[in-house]
Amino acid sequence: MCKKYIGFGKCSKSYIYILFAFILKTLDDNYFNYTSVSPESEIDFLGISPVLANHIIVQNFYKYISCIIGGILFKFIIKTNTNENTKQQNSKINKIKYSISEAPKLLHYKSDIVNMPITEIIIVSIIYVIHFELLDILYTFKLYNLCFWSFEIIFVIFFIKRYFVIKFYNYQECSLLFMIIVDSILLIIASFYPVIEGKSGPKTSYEILGLFVDKNYFLFILIILIINSVKVFISYARVRAKVLIDFKYISPYTILIFIGIFGLLFTSIELIFGTLFKCENPFDKFCVVESFDKTKYFDNVIIYFNKLGEKGAKEFCLEIFFLLPIFIIINFFELVCEFLIIIHLNPIFVLIQNNFAYGVNYLLYVVIKSNTSKQKDDILKQFFFNETAEITAIICYMIYLQIIELRFCGLDTYLDRNLLLLSTGESEEGITEVEQEDLDIDKIDEYSLYSDSTVYN
Repeated sequence: MCKKYIGFGKCSKSYIYILFAFILKTLDDNYFNYTSVSPESEIDFLGISPVLANHIIVQNFYKYISCIIGGILFKFIIKTNTNENTKQQNSKINKIKYSISEAPKLLHYKSDIVNMPITEIIIVSIIYVIHFELLDILYTFKLYNLCFWSFEIIFVIFFIKRYFVIKFYNYQECSLLFMIIVDSILLIIASFYPVIEGKSGPKTSYEILGLFVDKNYFLFILIILIINSVKVFISYARVRAKVLIDFKYISPYTILIFIGIFGLLFTSIELIFGTLFKCENPFDKFCVVESFDKTKYFDNVIIYFNKLGEKGAKEFCLEIFFLLPIFIIINFFELVCEFLIIIHLNPIFVLIQNNFAYGVNYLLYVVIKSNTSKQKDDILKQFFFNETAEITAIICYMIYLQIIELRFCGLDTYLDRNLLLLSTGESEEGITEVEQEDLDIDKIDEYSLYSDSTVYN
């Protein structure tokens, strides 16, 4: 009986990129800490606590170095391997193949869009960097509950429709709309639960922000709007990156190199200010980098190198020649996988791997904190709403991907298998004559895909 209303479809081979991206993001988020949601909970590697664990800006500095080195290396490898058949590939660039077996792309480029690639590459790269840096600040200062990620899907869809011709069918529209409404409610409720235990009692993210702005309500609202506006810009950057890669034939590694360059510039400035200015009340409660006289900093490059120098030879070699290279590799390939998702699928699928990763992070967070914190009840309540939001999003995305099929109220009319049967002149039980009349060839054409034989510069 259940199979009549709900079933399971097939997974596209391209979904493997989501799996790899999820694994790498989870490793990155929890490499030096038990969870990025609780960055103060450090992990010991083979009996040592890595110095880099507390230095968030230095971590990002290394991450951007990996983007530059990895991007240059992979561009060189690809250029070497494709030099001989470049002319053959160029002749195939504009060929379009019609297929519904890889339905998730669903994108046609609007030919009336003309932009300068260099300018766009710079804009996309800077947005990526700002997004990365802001996320770290939010998690460090316990303001992550003020960022309502459910609205990001609205912005992604808006920009996809702005630059591409895409058809969302009824099962996709229902799943995404349900996710946006339900998850937004859950996230707003979760944001009112405490995230830290202060001297005057538990504090929510709103109360923490209130300490920073000193009851300036205009600034309070402005900061919340800025935090969430970044979701608008990163949505634009991901969609625009697909335009650059698919139709301007810009290599994703070129974009990675630019991200690395601007990231180094931003983090260098941050390290200068972080080293020169100490954390003062109320910021000192969240800063974890301490000097020998207990002065706290958001980050301090001098303290980082001093602490490295104080380590024994074994610990120094383990961190520099083992932990750091693995960290750099994970960060580089995490970004590579994100761009592979954007290339072979579309930017909506980046949000899917984010939901899987954050779902794991919140699970780790509650396992660790519920046993060590005095706020056990608050943590469990917040976990319930946050994790329910993540699970709801995952289920809705699985419906969007046709991994879960809703076979009632006509929601299975436009599934791939039914469209395939219709296109071959066959019929299937469950599709009425009226539904078959609605399925004209124009709707099938919405599944047209661009060839994967794209050549990158």
